[in-house]
Amino acid sequence: MRFPSRNFAALLCALATSAACAVRPPTVVAPPGTNSSTAAIDALIARGCFGCLTQAYNAAIAASNQIRTFESALLLAALATRAGDRVDMVAYDRMVRGRVQGATGPELLSRMVDAMAGIEPALIEMDWSAIPAQVSALTSQRSLVVLLTSIESPGGSRGLLSVLPQLTAKHLVVVASVTDPDTLAATSERHDRNEVYRAAAAERSLLDLSRVAAAVKRLGGDVVTGSPADLPPALADRYLALKAAGRL
Repeated sequence: MRFPSRNFAALLCALATSAACAVRPPTVVAPPGTNSSTAAIDALIARGCFGCLTQAYNAAIAASNQIRTFESALLLAALATRAGDRVDMVAYDRMVRGRVQGATGPELLSRMVDAMAGIEPALIEMDWSAIPAQVSALTSQRSLVVLLTSIESPGGSRGLLSVLPQLTAKHLVVVASVTDPDTLAATSERHDRNEVYRAAAAERSLLDLSRVAAAVKRLGGDVVTGSPADLPPALADRYLALKAAGRL
């Protein structure tokens, strides 16, 4: 069906934590003298905590790929506003980190860049319960709502899944997430003990991603994933496909 008016809402969500490991505390600290995520993961390997290892692996990937999430939002906004659709954006975790409303053309992209410039990834639990209200504050009409976020373990994505029915009942919802190409490569590198642990964490990460994506689709949403380089054009292609199908 064609929407009654041309209205597009982009919702940008900040990094959320995975479910905490029941065996070890969720805080991941690198050894003294380094702030390397890899070093922190190596420390967890030495401690033998697979749950924390998987969490740290996912967190390191999500934090390093946030810039690509912003690029996806900017490319999609440029494409949509050129097509004559209205674009609004909010960056949110447990509070609003940035908001852009009512801007068009070059002003839209300039304001989005300004809004996102000071945003840093934070390992705090995302308050998904507030998202329906944030969407309602952006638009009262049926719209395309794009949730740019990380989708990790089913436990860590429980909040996202719990609010999707409220969103899909009124809007066309797309969940977009960056995947790390090194994750796939890590699954085949098993030459020593450390690489075996990394491969196991990577396999678990890919399995969790597939499970969450399937759950999103069952709840009426769509999913776009891609490597840091591939996600921005993949999301743009999905937007164009929806337009061509007459769904926008």
